Amino acid sequence: MLAVVIGSTLLHLGGCSVQVAGKPRPLVRMERIGGELELSMEEYTDESTSSGTSRKDVSTIFEEELRLETQGDVYHPNLMTYLAMIGLGLKQESFDSAGESGSTSGNFTTYQVNMNFLPLKPYPFSINLSQTDALSSRRFLSPLRVSSTSAAAAMRLKIPDWPMMLNQTRCLAKTKLNC
Repeated sequence: MLAVVIGSTLLHLGGCSVQVAGKPRPLVRMERIGGELELSMEEYTDESTSSGTSRKDVSTIFEEELRLETQGDVYHPNLMTYLAMIGLGLKQESFDSAGESGSTSGNFTTYQVNMNFLPLKPYPFSINLSQTDALSSRRFLSPLRVSSTSAAAAMRLKIPDWPMMLNQTRCLAKTKLNC
């Protein structure tokens, strides 16, 4: 997936051009790269009382993620449009449970590419690819490295005289855990 993003960037920067309706244009057109920074904090408190014994568990999760994304088209907007995103982040988690406490921190990365083909035709289809690599903390155990990869393809059939649209979607997902 990273190869798709890098390949399209190289084609864009390399100056490959084509003739569309008699006018030259770049083979891969890319809008400017935009970014956003997302900060989130979650705190979970779990209190329980059983047989006169009280227990309070507190978990705090802090995440900061920088996302860079761009969109554009290949050859012509009526042939293929795309949205490419990369996210880099830091996750910190702490917990306090019955006098025991601990914390973990680690980084995570996210890659995502969405491609839409033939949007004006009665049979448009799209392909979505994503990959996430994150560190997930576990209470009283070492952190777990989780890698998730997913791919989905969807095809729609739009018939102008019908009041509905037919849609077929196929998804593949794989998760790998490393202790």
